[in-house]
Amino acid sequence: MPIRIEKDGRWADFRDEPWTFGDRRAVLEAATDWEMLTRILPYIIGWNLVDVEGGAVALPATVESLERVDDSQASWLITAWMQARARR
Repeated sequence: MPIRIEKDGRWADFRDEPWTFGDRRAVLEAATDWEMLTRILPYIIGWNLVDVEGGAVALPATVESLERVDDSQASWLITAWMQARARR
């Protein structure tokens, strides 16, 4: 069953397994948001995100698909991944 994290009308569904320690380590050691998101996005199986013009951001979740979202949404995905990891 997916793990849903919600905030202010946006949500992301994360897969429930597997969650590798290696990915956790890589996220915590990442030097850039790009590196973090490269590890985080494969965990996302659904989301409700919009770009800066209000259009829906389609899946699959890729770093490139986030180029036109507000910075706060991209940053939120990193936090949401940590929350989902803690809920497992």
